[in-house]
Amino acid sequence: MEHTGDYRTFSSMSWLAKVSHIAGRAEDLLNQIDQNAAVALRNTKKGVSKTDSVMSLIDIKGQGTNKLEKLRPETVEATTKKHVRTDHTSSVSSRIHNKKKDDELIAYLNNSNEPTSSRCSSVASCFSAPNPQVANAFGTMSEPYTTEEYLKAQHSDALKCLSIKESQMAVTCVRLQEAEEAIMKKDIQIAELDKELKLMKRKLEAEDDGIANDRSSLKKLQREHNREKEEFEKREQDYVKRLESANNENSETEKELQRLRAKILEMEMNEQNLVEEIRLAKYNLKANKHEFDEYKQRAQKILSAKENLLTSLKENSSGSDGVANSVELEELRCEFDLLKDDLQQSQFVIYNLKGDIQELENRLHDEQRVSGVQRENLLKQIHHHLSQTNQYKEQMERIQLEYDLLKAEMHRQEEAVERKLAEKDIELTKLMEEKKASKRYEIGEMEQKILFLSEKLISKQAVIERIESEKRSLELRLERAEHTCKNTETSSIKTVAIEMRGNGVNTNDQSYSLFTVSHSDNMFIRTAKFAFYIFDHVGLRLAIFMRNPMFRFIFFMYCILLHAWIKLFITEITYSHLESMASVTQIPQSLRSIAHYVKIGAENADRDPIVHYWCLFYAVQTGMNIDKKSAEALQYLTSLLSILEDMKKKLSGQEALTQDLVAQAHIENFAMKLFDYADKNDRQSNFTKGVVRAFYTAGHLIDVLTLFGELDENLIAIRKYAKWKATYIHSCMKNGEIPKPGSGFNQDDNLKDFNMRIPQTEMRKESQSTTDGPTQPPPNSLGPSYIYSDSAPTVETCEASHIPEAKRSSQEVSENSDSGRLTLDDYMEAQKYAKYAEKRAKTKREDYSPLETKERSKKVIMFGRKSKSKIKNKKEQHTKGEVLVVSPFTGEHAIFAVPLSLAVLRMGSHDGIPLPVIVRQCIDCINEKGLCVEGIHRISAPKANLDKLEKAVNSRYSIQLEDIHDASGLLKRFLRQLPEHILTNEKRPIFEKIAANCPCGTLSPCRCLVADMLKAQLISLPGENYMLLAYIFIHSQMILQNSDKNKMGMAALGLILQAALNVSQPLVRIFLLNASDIILMKYHSPSVSISFGRNCIF
Repeated sequence: MEHTGDYRTFSSMSWLAKVSHIAGRAEDLLNQIDQNAAVALRNTKKGVSKTDSVMSLIDIKGQGTNKLEKLRPETVEATTKKHVRTDHTSSVSSRIHNKKKDDELIAYLNNSNEPTSSRCSSVASCFSAPNPQVANAFGTMSEPYTTEEYLKAQHSDALKCLSIKESQMAVTCVRLQEAEEAIMKKDIQIAELDKELKLMKRKLEAEDDGIANDRSSLKKLQREHNREKEEFEKREQDYVKRLESANNENSETEKELQRLRAKILEMEMNEQNLVEEIRLAKYNLKANKHEFDEYKQRAQKILSAKENLLTSLKENSSGSDGVANSVELEELRCEFDLLKDDLQQSQFVIYNLKGDIQELENRLHDEQRVSGVQRENLLKQIHHHLSQTNQYKEQMERIQLEYDLLKAEMHRQEEAVERKLAEKDIELTKLMEEKKASKRYEIGEMEQKILFLSEKLISKQAVIERIESEKRSLELRLERAEHTCKNTETSSIKTVAIEMRGNGVNTNDQSYSLFTVSHSDNMFIRTAKFAFYIFDHVGLRLAIFMRNPMFRFIFFMYCILLHAWIKLFITEITYSHLESMASVTQIPQSLRSIAHYVKIGAENADRDPIVHYWCLFYAVQTGMNIDKKSAEALQYLTSLLSILEDMKKKLSGQEALTQDLVAQAHIENFAMKLFDYADKNDRQSNFTKGVVRAFYTAGHLIDVLTLFGELDENLIAIRKYAKWKATYIHSCMKNGEIPKPGSGFNQDDNLKDFNMRIPQTEMRKESQSTTDGPTQPPPNSLGPSYIYSDSAPTVETCEASHIPEAKRSSQEVSENSDSGRLTLDDYMEAQKYAKYAEKRAKTKREDYSPLETKERSKKVIMFGRKSKSKIKNKKEQHTKGEVLVVSPFTGEHAIFAVPLSLAVLRMGSHDGIPLPVIVRQCIDCINEKGLCVEGIHRISAPKANLDKLEKAVNSRYSIQLEDIHDASGLLKRFLRQLPEHILTNEKRPIFEKIAANCPCGTLSPCRCLVADMLKAQLISLPGENYMLLAYIFIHSQMILQNSDKNKMGMAALGLILQAALNVSQPLVRIFLLNASDIILMKYHSPSVSISFGRNCIF
């Protein structure tokens, strides 16, 4: 539009320049004519004699020449006066014509101020135009063929010329004023552009300063990054040194262990050798003892034999034999002594051997005792070294974790620096783009100026060519005039009449162009039309500038071919667009249920794009729920989504696409307008296809309203009535029956007369009579050209008895407020607030008992929010009567094995914390008495005790938790018997998936993004689940703080929590180590703080 405006101003300026040139040329022409007339008057030299002869000739003519007598002195005076003026103008014009050269022509082309002519000169030239002919006439009056008609023709020509010149002068003045106004506007625009240029320069200077500041901050960040990098390298070097020292110490300890093991092996070998020696000694001792026993037995046998021999010898001895016997006896005694000595020596050897054996045994015991002491010392040393190695391993793990944390922190800092650098790069690129854009803007301005000057040059050249052609024509006319003057002088038969033709401006009306941008064109077609328009404009200027006929002919043929191709191209694009719209209406068989919404949207695409958009959106939503697996349905839904994206881009500035309330009000008003039109025609017994179509469309548009939430009873009733009425009228028209109007039914049995009105109908005057004939549809309503299928179901009129009566409160209010009219925006805003208030009033549900209302208010205070699914389920339960809210003190009111929200509702805390009282009692009991009890939560309580306690709690009896393990077992039983997971069944996989990605160690808190992600997910949990998790894990943290006394480490407590809560080990670890530090409020009974009555147990 700006381009076309500039083109129009430029065309008006060029047209004004043409007018000024034409005026200048006309003045030059008149000056030449005056000069020629003066020359003719000088050549006559007849003076007053010719005038006298002319007068005499006129007197002879009689009474018919009275007008000529009056005209003659006037013409004579005019000729004498004009003679004086033409002398001066001829001299001036001769000087002007002598000075016209090529230099002046170039200066004229470069000069933007066009020459203008004064009114006096034009008027004078107008009067001076017929002077040569008058002079010639007076010169030839003496001849007999001169008549009165010649003078009349000359006079009429002079008057016509005068009127034409005056009209041209008036038009020229008006156009001069317009040109001055346009020049003033251009000056104002130039001043504004100068101001904008100064502002742009200031902005660029400020941006340069900002860039300098950003560069300084970037340098600071780089210095900080380098410093942190150096610190990280130092830390890494220290870590490497510490790691090397630890490795060295580990190698030394391993060497010492190897030496100790070698010593142990040596001692074991020595011990084995000693055992072998002792065994050999024992064996030798046994052998010697055996030999000694044998020797002793032999000696005893010998002694007994000797004694027997002695006795026999004594009995048989005689006197002769006495000496020999005595000798033998002596010999035997000697042998006996020798044997006795040998026996004593052998006994001495045996005693010596026994002493040696005893000494060896003592030495063996001593060596065994020493080796045992050494073994104990070595085992102690081994345990000490193993503990040192474990400590070194823990230090290594700690150092490794620190190294990983430092590395992660360094990585984060590098990412932050890279992010900042990327942001700075983006800012620098933006600034560079802005600078380039400003340069392009300046270059564009220069190009525009150059283009303007070139166009001005082309226009001036065209004007010069036109002036030259007119000059040639004027020269030809002058030659012809001189020739006629000569002929009139020589011949009195011929009559000469100078015809003055005004040089008007041919202004062609601008016809409709092919490149005219339409509102229905898309962005591609608009850009193409604009580009072709610019190309045509520049090409036309170039063709005017180039004088070569061949070039102009080629350009003319090129324009014809280009315009024909563009016509075919745009027609093809339009046809393809229509084909795409037709493909949308070709719905697959599995999605036939959304066909009505697609057709309604397509029919309203031109008159109301908002309705078109939301109908297609509802069709896509419904189609995704129906069938999104088949290829045909998926392809169709994808095409609908692409159409929705295009519509969203085109209608991006409308609130009806971004704000649900505005869209809901818009579609509801449109639907109610159709319903009002159809209902009014129905009451007037005007049954047409347009009425059926309006009813049916209104019902489907109310279906579209379900995108924005639940429908109220009024809209549900209207939808049901509209669809039923459309089906009823259609079936009657199909069967050839006459439908009954809406007001013809009985109010008790049938429809009770739906009197629905939208704001437009409420603001209309009620005095409008129904006898004026059928009501015409509104401009946006649908025409009667809707085609229904033959298989439309027929509905009996008795079904309408189930439709409730519509409310008329809004009509009564509008009828009572006739003093002032509300606008549509006021009504839409009021309608939003009314709907919100009505929904809030419906959710209050005052049919509760007092105790129920009390419990409900407590629950609302505790939770503060509810999901839509819960509210919807409770509404359905309340309406159907399947589940009723039961009093906490009567009937079934179990606390265990019920949903957590129900347990809170039945046994909620009076201090506002959404937890059952029994849970808080168990946790408080353990916190007071059982934090230091060994094996807390690990030692199980007797099942009989837990069963009694559970029965007492479910029966709402008062209980006293004296045993810590009973409290622990009751708490674990409550957690295990929850029917729904504590993280909810929907959120549990999300929690598990997030926790599984934690890269932190098993003993350190989670310092990565997993903790933040879990925190964000915890906020979305219901209030009671969130509070129960907080109580359990903070209670577990308190147990871990006393783990040196209760012997419950993180591993043991984690296993118990995994079994009780049915969660994974990473999730338990993160919850245990990252639980928030909140204050647990100890539960007190209502008798201590506040009293709810005698029936309250806790």
